[in-house]
Amino acid sequence: MPDIRVFFHSDQPITKCILSIDGKQLKPLMIAGETLLYRPAVNPANVMSIGTHTAEVLLQDKAGNCASRSWSFTVGMKQVPSPSVPINSTGVGSFTLPIRSLFPDSIITGTLMVGVFESSNGGRFFEYSIFCSGQGTKAAMKTSNLFSLRKYLFKRGKGGFSGIRPKTPFCFAGTSFTYSADFIGDGNGTITKEHWSVISPSGDIIYSSDGPALTWVITTGHDEIEVEMVVTYTSPNGATYTETYVDNVIPQIFEFNIRLDLVYPNFFLSDTASEAIPISTTRQIMDLGSSGYYFRDLVEGESIPFPSNGENPGRLTVVRSRTKIVAGNAKPEIDVPTASQAKLLFKKYGYVEYVNDVSLTYDYQDQHYSKDLPASYSALYGIYPYNVSVKFEKNPSGIILGSSCTQHLNNFRRCLVSLTIVF
Repeated sequence: MPDIRVFFHSDQPITKCILSIDGKQLKPLMIAGETLLYRPAVNPANVMSIGTHTAEVLLQDKAGNCASRSWSFTVGMKQVPSPSVPINSTGVGSFTLPIRSLFPDSIITGTLMVGVFESSNGGRFFEYSIFCSGQGTKAAMKTSNLFSLRKYLFKRGKGGFSGIRPKTPFCFAGTSFTYSADFIGDGNGTITKEHWSVISPSGDIIYSSDGPALTWVITTGHDEIEVEMVVTYTSPNGATYTETYVDNVIPQIFEFNIRLDLVYPNFFLSDTASEAIPISTTRQIMDLGSSGYYFRDLVEGESIPFPSNGENPGRLTVVRSRTKIVAGNAKPEIDVPTASQAKLLFKKYGYVEYVNDVSLTYDYQDQHYSKDLPASYSALYGIYPYNVSVKFEKNPSGIILGSSCTQHLNNFRRCLVSLTIVF
């Protein structure tokens, strides 16, 4: 919808003027001095399609002198300076039209809103806002430059105009992410201002901040992260102008499903302090294999693609995965701390408390995350001496002298601390 001005010279008043674009006559035309002006009305019918157009003008004065000229120009095909809408300008109209009515080859569908403004000296300015289908009610881009608009639609459709990082598909519980925006637009554009918003699934803004990054802990409600970027460009003649872009993402980040289990606590009575007591632990993570989901053991020192059957896996490294003693007075050793089936090697009486000690790292593209998994619960084991006293009320024949008495008493090895047996 550009203004068209034709400058001419004539000693006689102009009696006839015809201006057409692509064979279509334009009206109304105004003549002020030696200038012919066409200013289109604000409506979708006057929007020019992206591409090359041919204009023709014919003038005739009162003396019958005629002159004509034709020329070609492009719309949205080249990067040309497009001044931003002045702050003190006044809106004179706006309208909307489908994106593909102006950009037939656009991969993105949605609505294009055209805002028309005029300055105090009569200059006309345009602002184009794109509303992408399925992306809410906020404009995805605002610009005064049709070329930038065209490139944006093409590159965003290809996923290469801007982006919000990180893009990791997995995280540890409670991970605090720092989001930042990448701008990959054409030219020498630089992000000069960013406004971040966190939007709940119901559409409410639950947090917002200004700055180059946003720090946020992802919740299971799949909050939407949105950034509004003001990009400043420098034209070849040194002038600067700005464009506004909005990008958003609903992070599909899933917490690792990790299972850490310990057997129930046990206390033993023994006639010797030297005991090897078996213990059992579980340290596993849910993975996706060729046959579906399953739990795999977390083996210390192992570094694996994760998920193992994913199209674009990251790398999970098991820094530590072992049984760790955290308290007690017996201070036994664990024969194989990294094994799921191990033994507590007691050398003196007492108790011991142990936990699963697990530390993991996850790398995805150039992102790195680490986590020492908290020991949410522990297991207690103990070994104590016992004393058995036997009082015989009478002397049963065949038992005292026989071997069955010794075997019978051995069965009290792990019974109460004090026991009196009466016959």
